[in-house]
Amino acid sequence: MEEEYLTAKQVAELKHADLSTVYKAIRREELPATKFFGGTVGIKPADAARWEPAGYNGVKRSTKRRGPGRSKKTDDGSPSQAPPGGEEQGKQAESS
Repeated sequence: MEEEYLTAKQVAELKHADLSTVYKAIRREELPATKFFGGTVGIKPADAARWEPAGYNGVKRSTKRRGPGRSKKTDDGSPSQAPPGGEEQGKQAESS
């Protein structure tokens, strides 16, 4: 009887994780896998079911990055303040 395996890509989709996260888990031996001829990686479905990506809470995180114009929050939750006129003008005032 032939065993069935999942690919790393299938596990990534199943666990809502990045493909690189799956490969890192395999390298760290957190996720058992078999390497086949040609470099293909196979993961048993039971092993995939037991494995949870670090920080996984059942919800896929947003991959959106903070774009220009969006302020960073400080430790107290208030928006950070840039020097008047932007960073360049603040540097010029310091050097005068």
